[in-house]
Amino acid sequence: MEKVYIISDDTKLFDLMNNVSKYGDFFDQIAFVSEQNSINIMDRNKCVIIAKDDYELDVLRLLAKKMYVILCTGDDELKIEIEEDNNLFVVSRPYRIDELYCCLKNILKYITLETKMEKRMIKEIDARKVAETDYLTGLPNRRGLYEHFELNKKGNSVHCMFLDIDNFKKVNDTYGHKIGDKLLIKVSHMVKEKIGNAFLARMGGDEYAVMIEGSVSREQVVLIAENILKSVDEIEMSMDINSIISFSIGIIFDQPASQDLDDILLKCDIAMYQAKKSGKGKYIIYNSIEEQFTYKLSVLREKNAALAAGQFKVFFQPRMNMVTSGIDCTEAKIWWDHPKDGLRHHSVFMEILEEDGFVVELEMYIFEQLCQNMKTWKNTPLDKLPVFMNISRKHFLVGNIVEQLQKTVEMYDLKPERFIIGINDLDTSEKATLAVKKLKKAGYSISYKKSIGNIGVSLLDINDNLADQWVIDTELTKSMLNSRSSATMIKSIISLARELNIKIVARGIEDKKSVEYLSGYGCNIGVGKYFSEALKPEAFVEYALQNIYEENNTFVYDFDGTLEERTGKNKGRYVGEKCIFEYCEELEKQVIRFTGGAVLQNVVELPNEVMRTQNYTVSIMMSVEEFSYWTSVFYTEYSNGFMSVMPFAWDGIVMLRVKDLLYEDEWHDAIGHSIELNEWYYVTATYNSRKSESRVYVNGELFAFRDDVHTIESPTRVVVGGDTFMDSFTGRISQVTIHDCVLSVDDIRDEYKKSFEKLEKNKK
Repeated sequence: MEKVYIISDDTKLFDLMNNVSKYGDFFDQIAFVSEQNSINIMDRNKCVIIAKDDYELDVLRLLAKKMYVILCTGDDELKIEIEEDNNLFVVSRPYRIDELYCCLKNILKYITLETKMEKRMIKEIDARKVAETDYLTGLPNRRGLYEHFELNKKGNSVHCMFLDIDNFKKVNDTYGHKIGDKLLIKVSHMVKEKIGNAFLARMGGDEYAVMIEGSVSREQVVLIAENILKSVDEIEMSMDINSIISFSIGIIFDQPASQDLDDILLKCDIAMYQAKKSGKGKYIIYNSIEEQFTYKLSVLREKNAALAAGQFKVFFQPRMNMVTSGIDCTEAKIWWDHPKDGLRHHSVFMEILEEDGFVVELEMYIFEQLCQNMKTWKNTPLDKLPVFMNISRKHFLVGNIVEQLQKTVEMYDLKPERFIIGINDLDTSEKATLAVKKLKKAGYSISYKKSIGNIGVSLLDINDNLADQWVIDTELTKSMLNSRSSATMIKSIISLARELNIKIVARGIEDKKSVEYLSGYGCNIGVGKYFSEALKPEAFVEYALQNIYEENNTFVYDFDGTLEERTGKNKGRYVGEKCIFEYCEELEKQVIRFTGGAVLQNVVELPNEVMRTQNYTVSIMMSVEEFSYWTSVFYTEYSNGFMSVMPFAWDGIVMLRVKDLLYEDEWHDAIGHSIELNEWYYVTATYNSRKSESRVYVNGELFAFRDDVHTIESPTRVVVGGDTFMDSFTGRISQVTIHDCVLSVDDIRDEYKKSFEKLEKNKK
């Protein structure tokens, strides 16, 4: 206390106060003031002593509101009335100095305590303000948002918005944290400007929250989000930075103010994450995806019990050779046999389990199921069938994927060479790359996915040198027929795969047109609904046994001084004056010369056995010396028709004709490529009975195909160098190769290259 004023004209009290030296620590600050001047001290003092009985109670209380009051009175009634006022102290007459001293001491203690409390409150307010403020942007931080939410629960509802800067990490990594901080400040200013009176907080990193009163319409909230999305260019940063950033925004409407803020923010965060997954630079409203989120929670709640109950099952979807129509491989798929929903497709739960990390345990469980099924295929035509299974990149972060797979494979007495391990998005870390190399070394084949999302600006990925095959993703396959850029991308992928000797597989094939396009581009293996849905193990085995090709027969006639087939069986028979063999320097071997002549003269007849199957690939290495319209170089007569490979038909081009005599007016011609006289050509004709499709290749390249070709069977005559209609062929033939199946484009190219190897070498 600076001063204690005594409002009194009583000299007795004055004398008493001046003669108490032992209480001097207080009383040396005492001053008397007359009643008429008491009003002057009301705003500059903390304590007064009043020695007067006729003060009005209201006046006393007015004084007590301003300061502490010690009332010296003999009025007992007044004493009772003012006992409830905490700032009024009463001392009874006659005066006793110890009572006055006790009151003063208590008042001093209260005043000191109040002063300390005031200072502490100021400090606490300052500290709270610092704690609730983001140091960088000056905005309220997460704690500040929570404080604001608690203090403003008067309204019925709120809208909330969660905002994230897309590619912020890239800015930080490329331009440094100083530029990153500058961007955060600029974004804060821009967003603050766009949201008006709404509350903005920086939640940490590059995330912001906006709290908007529920009285604001949904349309206005959406307009705010749209304005933010459009305002990237308003941020005062370099063009390089503005060109790579955008915003992903999650919005939730009409949340009760009584709801827990954590729940509201979680929903906003889910919507914002969905916006990022959907391509960034957009907003997603949680209210529109709430059902999806509820489903996600149910998956996460049920997953462990489902695994324990054996609800996750392995299904098989065949990969088909689109040329031969036979099974090339099978893909293992994960389905959930849910007790209420029935069979759940892997697409509706695997992504959720991928995020959760449960996918690692689940895929190892399914891999064991897969091995159990493969063991039952032993001693059947499926015993060597390769099996593909996709696994999550998270296995490669765990680090023991190779050991886990090996342990299971050995348990069921299988070989790693039977397995193709599919990887969608491989981590480029050293640990992941090392794991893939270990898989390859152990004998597993590696498959990478090629999709619109992961190709980016380059067809080649850093890990592509480890791949044995590429899988063209469903989305890319489906867009091929309607998108020129997708079709070009697929062509480029296939072309590059050939150069790198990587096998190509296309997913998502749903119609014949897709088969034709992909086959034409050089992709021979496909999987999709057009061939078969994913099947239960028992149904797959039944399907596979009907569609798998066992070891094929091949008949090769080299005509190197003999009409025998390479194995010594199925020898040909010459029909005509004399069979002429002559040495060809270009090929460094003997060839057979055909001199032409009447129908079926000077030809070679082969055993009917070589054309016994409905499917075939016939390749002839020939040099034409004289053009003769419609003459066959290879001809097979059937009980109900014929097939003919003609080197000179329709304006002098190579053609494959398949004729069913039951349809007199139908001619199924695959018209190919024109050739020159006295040049060596490798002409291949194929027929696929399952697809009713014929094709013609010249020097390994596809030049013609025909659909809706009738199947004719039961050969009655096989002829090289002529047919039953036209004069015989004039020219030379080095080799005839017959397969009782349809070869792929790659296999046909390989055969052509081997046959022409010496010819090309001698030309150089």
